[in-house]
Amino acid sequence: MKKLSIIMPIFNGEKYLDKSITSVLNQKYQNFELICIIDGSSDMSINIIKKYAEKDKRIVVVEQNNQGVSATRNNGIKIATGDYITFLDQDDFIDENMYNEMIEKMEKEYSDISICGIEVLGNTHIIRNLDNIQEKYAFINEGILIASVWNKIFRKDLIEKFNIKFLTGTQIGEDLDFAFRYLLIAEKISYINKPYYKYILHGNNNLFDSDKRISIFYCMKNSYDFIRTHFSEQCSEYSKIMIAYNKLFCQHAIEYAFCNLPKKNRKKISNLIKNICADIQLDERTRYLLIKNILKYKFPRFEKLINLLLKENKYDL
Repeated sequence: MKKLSIIMPIFNGEKYLDKSITSVLNQKYQNFELICIIDGSSDMSINIIKKYAEKDKRIVVVEQNNQGVSATRNNGIKIATGDYITFLDQDDFIDENMYNEMIEKMEKEYSDISICGIEVLGNTHIIRNLDNIQEKYAFINEGILIASVWNKIFRKDLIEKFNIKFLTGTQIGEDLDFAFRYLLIAEKISYINKPYYKYILHGNNNLFDSDKRISIFYCMKNSYDFIRTHFSEQCSEYSKIMIAYNKLFCQHAIEYAFCNLPKKNRKKISNLIKNICADIQLDERTRYLLIKNILKYKFPRFEKLINLLLKENKYDL
């Protein structure tokens, strides 16, 4: 049995840790290490973790000054000794069959990544599953399950070979960026159409914070730079890659981010988005939507004039 490294950033998570850690210890797949990184917590999280670590040597405890989730996950990757790597958020939990079935399928099919569905628990109850998709571009283009890392198992050697890290200094979109770049270099994927990962949706999740939504544009730029570094325009898959990239850009940067950007500093934020995206070669439709949304955000009172200018092709980045 190959070893699985489970990386768990912890910041003031004392209310959730018992359920989360217990769900890992109850896994049918037993050859794992749970790397718990205390990211500058001020509550009793460290005491809870140490209590479990004293009883189970598979739990690795690391303490650090607060660095944020991306840097913490990157530190976890450096520490990991497993053949496979996955991630778990401190307030979520997992089905006991999750890792066993995902790794079994991954090894049986000689795949580079294993993916499962998600059950969202909170004010609403949502199951996020797909039909049994095996082709990676079909999976990427579905979009619904790509924007997370905790429902996926990755090969550590591929992460290291292509130096895939989480983009630090961001709060939204870093999971999407990491998963998308990894999928681009993965030759084969495995998918289990079962919602094994239990995601707890709280009102304080980053996705509700309008001030953090600018992060998605930095992450999409990071993904684009990865494409330009590792794939030439003459590459046989380049067209598929750019179709997938543009679709994700529309879904996550345009449709998602613009709907709730901060109402203050519109000019500063719109100029920042323009600068971030200036070097990205978007297709005609995506570029049009980006320009349209930047203008509507910057000048919300002039929507009719903006539509007229765009129709006459009078404005560009």
